Amino acid sequence: MGQVLIVDDDLMFRRVLCRAIQNDGFSVISAASATEALEMMERSLPRLVLVDLRMPDMSGMHLLRILRANPATATIPLAIFTAAVTDEVLREASALGVVAVLEKVKFSLAEFRDLVRVQLAMQKAPAA
Repeated sequence: MGQVLIVDDDLMFRRVLCRAIQNDGFSVISAASATEALEMMERSLPRLVLVDLRMPDMSGMHLLRILRANPATATIPLAIFTAAVTDEVLREASALGVVAVLEKVKFSLAEFRDLVRVQLAMQKAPAA
């Protein structure tokens, strides 16, 4: 089963999300910063990356642009966590092919778990 990478500087938030999908049988790793995430991805590529937009070292959007520009990571499904969904965030996310934008105070763990399940299942489906 594919590995999921969660990138967020909030340790408790990462722990909750990691536990939620580990309980569903998914392999998950987490990074506290964009820089740490990039270092982890040099060793092993995840099948799904979920990124907070506000991090101390670089913005999540900048990280997503880096991932899309790299041929090795360009096709990995990406999702965003954000405290505030704005039109600008939605435009940038759409331009980068982000599969989901989750507003931190509004999404449920069930919604999050469904997103992970669907994205990983889609990668297993044969190409039409």
